[in-house]
Amino acid sequence: MKTIFLSLIYVTSIFSQGMYLSKENALSLGVMYGRYDDDNKLSLAASYSLSGSIDFNYIRSSIVNDESISNYQNEYFIRAYILKEKSPVFLSGAFGYIYQKAETELWNNYPLTDIQKGFAYQMGLHFSALKNMESPKIVASIIYKHFNSEEEIRTLAGTMSDEEIIRSIMFEAALIYYFSQVGIVIAPRMVMDNNLDDHFYGLNLTFMLRH
Repeated sequence: MKTIFLSLIYVTSIFSQGMYLSKENALSLGVMYGRYDDDNKLSLAASYSLSGSIDFNYIRSSIVNDESISNYQNEYFIRAYILKEKSPVFLSGAFGYIYQKAETELWNNYPLTDIQKGFAYQMGLHFSALKNMESPKIVASIIYKHFNSEEEIRTLAGTMSDEEIIRSIMFEAALIYYFSQVGIVIAPRMVMDNNLDDHFYGLNLTFMLRH
């Protein structure tokens, strides 16, 4: 069985849009596709931003591979920004809940289910290279994630439980184009997990409707 079965949770997607906005509301839809070890990850996200200061995010992710593994990950986050309108360097903080479930068969008619869930928080440092309304706009970000994971591994023989602290660091360089009220974000990113040995590389594409 591949390690990725138990480590989908290590790569948390960040689809917050407030870092790309001025003092305006916006609704966004995004997709992110990338590679982790020998597997690919696909994420879909929806986000709503209030005055570019507070974001409400939902992300649905899944590992795409050739093995008979059913897996998904749901993330619910609220993110707030400070210093964004006063300085090209600003901060963000987020709090949320993560639920991940993966199922497979160890052998015929012997299922294995792995569930990881719990609360997480994130801290971000962002740098905007251009003024808020200039296009294209460039925003570089470093985001640290701390996740208190409660894990359950279920088999026919019983259930094993464990707790683990999972940490990761994400680097992203976003290019944002504005077309009237529509914004398009193209953002390559890299994520390193707990031991910094495993890396994720992906590309985020987000469409924003500002109002």
